[in-house]
Amino acid sequence: VGLASSRTLVVHNPTRIPLIFRASLPHKLDGTILDVSPRSARLLGNERTEVTVTYAPRTEKTYRCKLHLKVRPLAGEAPDNRDARQIGQAEPSEIIQSLGVTLVCPGGAGAVSFDPPQLDFGVKLVNYSETRELRLINGSDCDLKYQILHHLIEGPPGSDPRLLGAHIPIKKNADPNANNLMIMDKPFGILPARSKLRTKVTFSPSNHGGYKFEMICKVARVDENGFEKMVSPEEAGLLQRNAEARVDAGYEGDDVYLAGLPGTGAEEKKDDGSFMPLKINMVGSASFPTVVFRDVRVEKGGVGLGCSSDQMFGQLGLKLINKTLATPLTKEEVEYNLLSSPDLSKLPTFDLPFTPAPLKSPAQVFFLELRNPAHLPVKFSIHLPNEKSIELETWADEGEPTEEEVKINQIIDEIKCFEVFPREGELKSGESMTVQVSYKYSSMEYGGKHELPLLLRIFQGKQFWVKCIGRTLEKEEPCLLPRTINGLTSLFPVAMGTRPHEAPLQETELMNVSGKAFD
Repeated sequence: VGLASSRTLVVHNPTRIPLIFRASLPHKLDGTILDVSPRSARLLGNERTEVTVTYAPRTEKTYRCKLHLKVRPLAGEAPDNRDARQIGQAEPSEIIQSLGVTLVCPGGAGAVSFDPPQLDFGVKLVNYSETRELRLINGSDCDLKYQILHHLIEGPPGSDPRLLGAHIPIKKNADPNANNLMIMDKPFGILPARSKLRTKVTFSPSNHGGYKFEMICKVARVDENGFEKMVSPEEAGLLQRNAEARVDAGYEGDDVYLAGLPGTGAEEKKDDGSFMPLKINMVGSASFPTVVFRDVRVEKGGVGLGCSSDQMFGQLGLKLINKTLATPLTKEEVEYNLLSSPDLSKLPTFDLPFTPAPLKSPAQVFFLELRNPAHLPVKFSIHLPNEKSIELETWADEGEPTEEEVKINQIIDEIKCFEVFPREGELKSGESMTVQVSYKYSSMEYGGKHELPLLLRIFQGKQFWVKCIGRTLEKEEPCLLPRTINGLTSLFPVAMGTRPHEAPLQETELMNVSGKAFD
């Protein structure tokens, strides 16, 4: 499969009168598997001519059919004219002989086949490479010159439109100025007869999403000196049609090409998913490490009292955080992660509000369940704002701290009203971990209002600040807390033009979180 062969027959006219013959093949094989040339010819008396039959298989099958030759004279009987001046027309000639030549056409395995027939790169990190080994097998009895072409059947947004539109030769070396989605160390060369060639394919995804490739092999025979052998026009035509069928017909199995062909068994055979020679399918996907908040529980009263998990997600702003975590990294975020000294003030900030409570009340503890929903393992860490990634020498001058930095350092080192545990972790695919974040109502410093930003950093993934907001009330201080979603009170929509007295009455829940009753 992938090559073509020809056989020559000699047709002889043993008579003294000129004859015409026409050669024909079974309709379903003619022009697809077999071809004959010339189709018709005139033979003078005792003249000979050659008829060439070309065979180019598409699958590993043996075809048996007949080449029919129908012979007739140049014209039929002359008209019965009594006067030479009369205009007459000869009768159409009749078939005087019909010959049948049995053709036995075995189709071997693909001239070049791939081992394994399918390749799965799995899930990889965006902008990282994965290499797999592949073997090219020459199952023919002659040396072959080959070239590998690839085509992206499905890809994420931002994929190379040229690769999505056509089969293009695969590159041998990475191009620093181009998108090297797929490269191969031996994409072309010469395969000796009955040999195997080990090669490596490297998959380097640059976008988040799934990829589905198709790789085909173009082959040509070569002589003992490595030069490509010339093929006849008939062989070239059949090979070209077969190549176009492989590329353009949307191959799903042998039945696409062979349905109803005699001798193929395709009438009864169902598509078993067997691979087509000279072709291999490859799949892979790329992703960024990510985590999501799957559940939240609250120890002690406050916002968790009589509140569903969905309401707590809205009250604590976890829905907005999950939406951010579920979004793939942008190009700017990828470049930001590569910086040695990034500006942390550019990262987004999300509020995590604790329920206000009177002084000396029991601490409120949030149990946040982090889960890895993807296939890549995830490492995460939680950092305090006064942590340094690089220890400075004693002689280095860091400058005077700002008023905000002094306040945060006092909350961390002296007041110690916030606690986070654990501060780092590693999650495999599908695993979960519970992180405890607590606030103690132990100090009235700064009017009882305390804020502590925590940096949540996912290795090679998202980074953002989570601002813990706590408030401690005086013993007799009244405080009313509304039920909100992401810090906003949600109202049901009302149709435009509704009169005020016809508008529906909407309610929102108010909670008295202080230690006394009030109006």
